[in-house]
Amino acid sequence: MQTTPLSTASIADLPGPSAIATLLPDAGITHGDDAVSATQSRFPHLVELRALRDCFNAQQDAALHHLNGYENMTAVPRTNFDLIAVDYARQLGAEATRQLQRRASFLMTLPVSIDIGLEVTEIARDTTKVVPIPVRKLLTAQVAAVRDNVERTTANAVDAARSEERYCPLVLKSTEFSRFLKTQKPNLDRLIAACADGSEARRPALQAALTAFARDYLQQHRLLPSGMHPGDKLELGGIMLDHSPLSITLNDNQVSTSHLQQTLHGTVGLIIIGVDDLDGPQADPSRGTGTTRLNACGFEQLPVAQMQAGVFLQKLLVELVNLEEKVYIWKNSNKDGSAMAGPAATTSRELDYRGIALIGDSMQQGSVPDTIGGRLSQRTKTLATFDALGAVSKLYTHHHGTPLLVDPTLQAWLDSPTFYRDTTILHSPAARLQLAAIDEARRVLLATGSLGGEDNLPSAPPVPESR
Repeated sequence: MQTTPLSTASIADLPGPSAIATLLPDAGITHGDDAVSATQSRFPHLVELRALRDCFNAQQDAALHHLNGYENMTAVPRTNFDLIAVDYARQLGAEATRQLQRRASFLMTLPVSIDIGLEVTEIARDTTKVVPIPVRKLLTAQVAAVRDNVERTTANAVDAARSEERYCPLVLKSTEFSRFLKTQKPNLDRLIAACADGSEARRPALQAALTAFARDYLQQHRLLPSGMHPGDKLELGGIMLDHSPLSITLNDNQVSTSHLQQTLHGTVGLIIIGVDDLDGPQADPSRGTGTTRLNACGFEQLPVAQMQAGVFLQKLLVELVNLEEKVYIWKNSNKDGSAMAGPAATTSRELDYRGIALIGDSMQQGSVPDTIGGRLSQRTKTLATFDALGAVSKLYTHHHGTPLLVDPTLQAWLDSPTFYRDTTILHSPAARLQLAAIDEARRVLLATGSLGGEDNLPSAPPVPESR
């Protein structure tokens, strides 16, 4: 049965490897069979691929070249400037040149991502056709490189926060966060009770418990917005707010958002939590969709009410990290509104970074066309590759009864709800600490028994206090 390319249509017109070959200059980077041997144990798929080189066509051989390049680039930390050709650097202005000093993340696997898109487009032409083992191994090695880059990028963001290079959110300070959770037992008990409630009081009770938790959380680092004068009102995000420093509301969407607004009489924060499919006490988050299923990962052994509470807390904490950073920057700003030097300036740069179109990592909407007349950002277009890969992988397994990737662990990652989150980490520098907080929050919530169970948190090294 012939299949249509599905969402691969959106990646069919991505530039080929030759268009971004300048991103992998040979200077200082070794390609081919003489790759850095010290890293070979981390890339076992790549070691095997070198013996299969004769099985590849020109496009696939170029893809192997890019994988070799990625392997060698990981030997030492690289900046974006390290990854572009000198001719490109000369065309950039002073601000763009400064931005190139950021540690490379998205660009590290940009050539690999494009190669994946080309291969997936070919496979999608007919998913009933058996893909040769060497090609499946090549695709597996490419996915392994992307996952490795996700893990490196996440670790770099967390390390930068914990070393005070940028602001460190409370949730990433394991010892301090675990102490905070122990003070929150009344709020957490109320949250769990609200999750078990099937009456009309459910939503108001959820909002009250989440609001109390959130306000206490922000107070820990003195980052609760000031609020406005009594009697003041403000419309924010289509919601009418009173003078309170922080308001939390629930809607029926998957997406949660956070907002910080400065007024003449103070600052106010708003967090909107997407209820998604957690609309009743019987809704099992582990069987949910979208962000619900993602946030349920790790809580599956808990009763449904506690599991729901964990999911709501995860959604809340992701937005609290974003709000926490915004308030921190606002409190550490110069009179002209620019962030002060130090952690505030670094945090501000990460939240504001939008990429550079000339080198292919722009996040500005409309950077490139899609195939149906719309406009996408360069990063969105490149990462559409992974949406297509997931869809094609499912079709391939359906037709052949065997996974597309030869590594079960990588195939499980591709099929998991965390896959979308992890590729978003590559896409959005501003979201990296927010998304990293999901795993850390789950770990501490479970380890402290905050949702039920025994406190079994191992001793954690102290994390420096933020400045």
